[in-house]
Amino acid sequence: MWTMRPVAGLRSGLVALAGALVWLGAGCGDGGGSKPDAAPISLFDAAPPDAAPPDAFVCTKTMCGTECVDLETDPRHCGACDNACPPAADCAAPDCVCPSNFVPAAPGALFSQMNTEQVAPDILGLMVFAGTDGNAHALIAMFAPDVATGVDIDLASADAPTIGFGYQVDTANFTLRSGFLATSGTLRLDHACAEGVAGTVTGAKLEEYDVFSMTPVTDGCAIDDVDVTFAIGADCAPTPDAGPADAGPADAGPADAGSADAGSADAGSADAAGL
Repeated sequence: MWTMRPVAGLRSGLVALAGALVWLGAGCGDGGGSKPDAAPISLFDAAPPDAAPPDAFVCTKTMCGTECVDLETDPRHCGACDNACPPAADCAAPDCVCPSNFVPAAPGALFSQMNTEQVAPDILGLMVFAGTDGNAHALIAMFAPDVATGVDIDLASADAPTIGFGYQVDTANFTLRSGFLATSGTLRLDHACAEGVAGTVTGAKLEEYDVFSMTPVTDGCAIDDVDVTFAIGADCAPTPDAGPADAGPADAGPADAGSADAGSADAGSADAAGL
């Protein structure tokens, strides 16, 4: 069973994804720069030493506070100190560059699992797949046990199943860089049960969400017109058709009527014999 951080949120589907794949925020590293071994030497407070020690730090980029950063590539300081990019975006100063559509038309599962406990009574399906960008990503589908299949569902409606994506999943540690939620588009489910879920998403808009606070990322990334056909887990077991069994007793009626007719015929023969 997956572990889950207790958080309040708008959509528990991505919260469950956060429980399965622990959040890894963008820009948590050092951005390619180095941290100083000691505080920079002030030229005004004291005279410099006769000779700098061999390991003295010299920042060849830009100092942002106490950090030496590359403003050209650091997503926390993109083009300027403290100009942070959204988690899914890379820095190509002076711009933050959001990812293009990373979802294949029909992704194959590197890993998949169905879960009936984490978001009960709803059911959660999760699959990790190889994206069009060469990275691993995750797709989740959260739905009610009685969700309709074989019909078009508007993903913008309040009671629609949740379709979400984990962006750039570390498959070794099961962490992810960011999350996206399908906030519009059409979903048609082929089947949906505890054993598995499969369907097609058409024309979806993916908006970047913080999967722990479950709020849209400020100035976050968005991806339009996403189409994907997915399958998680196994097919659903066929439901026995009780119709013919119920129809059997009803068919017995005419047979009874036939017996009654036969009885009348016997009675008529008896009368004829009496004459």
